[in-house]
This record gives sequence, structure tokens and C-alpha cells, in this order.
Amino acid sequence: MNILINNGRAMITDFGISKLLDTATTGATSSTGANGIPAYLDPQCYIHCFPYEEKVFELNEKSDIYSLGVLFWELTSGIPPFNNLRDNTAIIFQIAYGVREKIIENTPLGYSNLFRKCWSTEPDHRPSLVEILAELDKLSAENVEFIANNINNANINSGCKPSNSISSADKCPDELIEKRISEEIKVLDYNKFRVLRKIGEGGFGIVYEADWEERRLMVALKSFNERPYGSIENIHKAFIKEFKLLEKITSHSNIIDFYGVTKDTSGHYSLILQLANNGNLRDYFKENYSKLEWDTKIRIASEISDGIAFLHSNDIIHRDLHSKNILVSNGHMKIADFGLAVRHGELLRNLRPISYGMLGYIEPKCFADTSYKCDKKSDIYSFGMILWEISSGKLPFDSYPKEKIAIFVCSGRREAPVEGTPFQYKKLYERCWDEVPENRPDAKSVLDNLSHLILSNEPDEIHFEQKKNNANYKSKSEDRLFTVIDDLTTAIDATEAIKSFLPMIATISDLVKEIMEIYEKAQFNKKICNSLLDRAKSAEVAMNTLQRRTQDNEEKFRSQLYYNNFIKFKNGLEKIKNFAGEVTQIRRISKYLNANSIKNKIFFKILELTRDYDQSMEDLP
Repeated sequence: MNILINNGRAMITDFGISKLLDTATTGATSSTGANGIPAYLDPQCYIHCFPYEEKVFELNEKSDIYSLGVLFWELTSGIPPFNNLRDNTAIIFQIAYGVREKIIENTPLGYSNLFRKCWSTEPDHRPSLVEILAELDKLSAENVEFIANNINNANINSGCKPSNSISSADKCPDELIEKRISEEIKVLDYNKFRVLRKIGEGGFGIVYEADWEERRLMVALKSFNERPYGSIENIHKAFIKEFKLLEKITSHSNIIDFYGVTKDTSGHYSLILQLANNGNLRDYFKENYSKLEWDTKIRIASEISDGIAFLHSNDIIHRDLHSKNILVSNGHMKIADFGLAVRHGELLRNLRPISYGMLGYIEPKCFADTSYKCDKKSDIYSFGMILWEISSGKLPFDSYPKEKIAIFVCSGRREAPVEGTPFQYKKLYERCWDEVPENRPDAKSVLDNLSHLILSNEPDEIHFEQKKNNANYKSKSEDRLFTVIDDLTTAIDATEAIKSFLPMIATISDLVKEIMEIYEKAQFNKKICNSLLDRAKSAEVAMNTLQRRTQDNEEKFRSQLYYNNFIKFKNGLEKIKNFAGEVTQIRRISKYLNANSIKNKIFFKILELTRDYDQSMEDLP
């Protein structure tokens, strides 16, 4: 782009960051490289970028030779180097680790040897300009003819990227789009919503806050950006895909609620989503992090982990997990933004998290291998970074330039543990962000580990790294153990055995309250849910009895079987809560509308839930 052609002669232009050679060592550093085009920059700019090396590479004459070598290759191909990569970070990583463009077939051997010497990673191995000129003089007319032919064919070989703008020729006929979407989706009248303001924008969509006046509900309307998809048809494919995913997973308490879709006056479709009143997790940390204790941090981690485990159990990979895609509603975590999500084994069109995601959360293999397909272990890596963020309140690698994060991560470097982090918590996120995917735990194991972390939050099992040789020192974990449950103030005198059950007892108490609230707000099907309410009340009685008789039940509390049955009991109550929320609210009952008999389907589901609940109650003697 800095070589212009005048009457067939190449002219060097744009000296914006050039320096006299004798001043280059004092003024031109690798930081100037950020202003250039990464594919042409000396790889030493990237190799010496690690913050822990405290080195700054100084551009010099050999750096120009490297760029010249890349230009020589471009003459043989007619296309820019690394034109198949969508993101500068991917290009930087490839170059820093010695990857170069493949030699074009039939390139004269002398010419290819020349530019391969020029783009050597080691500056000392690159020829001088005098040596290059001498070598070029030796090249025959045949070589020149080969290069000219390739330039003439550049348009054929270029493989240009699609334009960000979409012409009318790219658009699918309106009637086909409408037919396709109408077959899949019931569209709500856009006039029912009063759009207030734009509240967010990402690589794949724009989100607006809106008032759903008919429901007296504030919602988020998410539309789709055109740039990543390249055509109207692809936008609608992505829209339908995300709709289907949300429809399947929205029943979980740690997944953002989905209410339906609407279409504005311009014909653009939007997803209607729950509006999280505390913003995203990053914003939540900015406002509240200094007030968070470790019990709350672990609860936050557990809720996110629970959502991920639910996604993975349904064979859904999120592929873009980070703190800005975790929303917070009334202090509880909601996983959102499924623009990159896919079903396990599904091949999505060429949209990669490396192109649009937040780089600090992307696993190393995505940088190292452009053909690498993200899987469930990729989500676990991202969650490991989120776990570190929960422990620190900071974005991972926030102090490092974006273009250097890929090399930093792929070299095996990670963020340092924060003082005061529980030892087992640190071990957990280190396993999650392991460079080898096979070494990372699955989502269920992560959730189980976090649950165990709460249960065994004892000073001899989870020490705080700030602990000093102080005889009077008392671990903060001892002070904070019982703050997990506000309503159990009398539990401080409980035996050691029941302590491991206290968080689950608190969760069950919360579930009972939520079921009762759902029942009170039921819009319909209230009567047939009476049996579910009865189970919730029985759970409340059981928990109250359990707390009053801790000494009598101490032997049970030490039984692994009893502990496992307690988990089943809690899970059964959570299923009741989720089901009650679905069948009593108009916005969530859509999954039952296709049944031959709605009431029969609901009735049999209630029978199943109550039977399972009663069995779990019997298993708690």
C-alpha cells in the first residue's frame, strides 16, 4: 500500500514513521510497529514484546529487508500476505512463531530463495540491500515473465474478503426471508415496544433498552450487525440459529431469559431478552467489587459454572465467554450473547472468537492454529480466566497491548494469583486454563469443585496466601463461612458435620421462596400447580426440622450417601421451580403449545416431578 506505480515504475511513498538511520536507535522502537501493517513488520517487534522481558526492539535496516522479502512474495502471488486471516492478532501470532506464506507453485527457485532469506526471523540471516540487488541482477527474463503473469492474474487469485456493505444483489428475496422466518418464529408487533436507548454493541449485535408497555416490563432488544455475516441471508440464518438455541436453554436460572422476537419498521429482526438491571459482570465489578467477600465471589463463580454445565449438558458450546457476556440481574449471574454459540459437532461458517472476542479469554490453540475448532474445553479455558477475574476484579491482561496478548498466552504465561485467593480456588482456575485441552476439567467437575470449595472452606484445607506467621491470626474463611446464608445465624454453634450442608440448605430455602413467589404471580395454571407448592412447603418444613435437630442428625451428615441424596433433593426442587416458572407465565409456556393436549402434557410433567421429589424425600431418612 506504500508502493505506488507511476508509468509502470514502482515508487516508494509514505514516510510517516521513517527515521534517519543514525536516529533510529533513539526514536524508532517496536511501538511504531503498531502503526504499520502487521504482515510486513519485522517479527522481532512481536518476539520482544513480552512484558516480563522488559525489552524494546529497535527497528533498523534489517527490518526493512524483512518487509521487502514479504513484498517479493506478494509479487509472486498477487495477493496480500496472510489474506486468509481475518484478524491482525492471528497474523501477529503466526509471524512471531515463524509461520510464513507458502511458496507459490512454479516460483523460480533463485527468487524464492531470495525472499525466504529476506524474511528470516533472525535479522543477522537476512541479506544486505547490496546483496539483494546483486541477486536480482542474476535473475533471468523468464523469472520476470513469471512475476508479471501472476500480477496480471491477481484478480483471479486474490480471494478478496467480502465487503462490509451489502448490495441489493446479495439480499435474498423478501418473500423467501419472510417465509423462512415465519415458519420458525412467531413475531411480536414492534409497536408494543418503546425503544429508549442503546445499551451495548458487540461484534455480532446491537442491544437496545426498551419498555414492553403491555407487559409493564423493561426488556433488551438485540439486533444483528451485518459485518460479520456478509449477507442478509447469513444474518437471518444466524438469527434463526440463536433463536433456536435460546428457546432450548432459557429455562435455566443462570441463562438470560428469552421472550420472543420482533421486527422493526425497516424489516430488521430483534431478539427480545431479559434486561439485566445490574449490567454485565465487568460493570458490576467496577461498582461493587470492593464490597464483595469471598463467599459472594464463590457464589458468583458457582452460578456461572452452573450455567455453563447446563449448556454443555445440552451439547451447546458458547465460544465467547467473558465478563461482558455475563449479565447480572438482582445480583445473580446470567450467561448471555449466543452469537458465536454452536451445538457440539456443528460446523459454523467462518466466524471465529479470535476475530471478534476479547483476546484475554481465548484459548491458545485458537491463536496457534487457524483451523482449530473450539469445543467445550475452549469454554472451560475462558471460564478459568473468568475465575481469575472474580478473584482480582480485573480484566485478564488488561495492562498489555492487544496485539501482544496472543504471544503472551501461547508462551504459557498466565495472570499471577492475587493475594488472598483461596488455595483450592487458585488450583481450580489453573486447571481450567491449562494449555492442553485434555487436561482441563469438564463443566460438571468444575461445578462440583466449586460446591466442594464452599463446603470445605476451612483454614486447614483452603488457606489464604496472605496468612503470616502470626499466632493470633484467624483465617478469613472462618469468619466468612456462615455469611453464605443470611437466614442461618444460629448455625454458628452447629457441629462440624453439618457445616458442609449449610450452603445447600440455604439454596433450598431460596428455592422455596422463589417457588412461592412464582405461584403468587401465576398468570394461569395456578390450580394444577398446587401439588408443586405443597412440595415446596414440605421442603421448607424439612429444612427447619433439620436445623433444629443438628445433634440428632450428626451421623447422617457424615454419610457420603446422605450427602449425595441431599444433592438430588436440591436438584429436584430446582426442577420444580423451573417448571412452575414455565407453565404459569405466558412468555415461557411456548414449548408446550405444540402438544396435542397442553393440560395433559403439563399434568404428566407434574406427576413426574412430584414422583421424583417424593422419592428424593424418602431417600433422606
